[in-house]
Amino acid sequence: MRVTTKIDESYRNRPGELGGPETHTVYADKESGSLEGRTLPVGPVGDLVVDAIRRNALYIITHKETDAYVSRRFDRIREAVAYAL
Repeated sequence: MRVTTKIDESYRNRPGELGGPETHTVYADKESGSLEGRTLPVGPVGDLVVDAIRRNALYIITHKETDAYVSRRFDRIREAVAYAL
């Protein structure tokens, strides 16, 4: 799940005193966040972000596939509540 940005190429704007654009790391797919799922275009994601800001939303979820990850995490949190004082 990714958004089609050039975030992996952000080194190109790095100032010289911080290593300059020549210093960059090439990441393996796993390291660069290449995950299963759709790649979304920037425009609709930007609209989603602007809408969330206007609604004062705490979370911005770009991919519906995230539901499975969130559900698993909440399940583990709910299980931990059983041990609360």
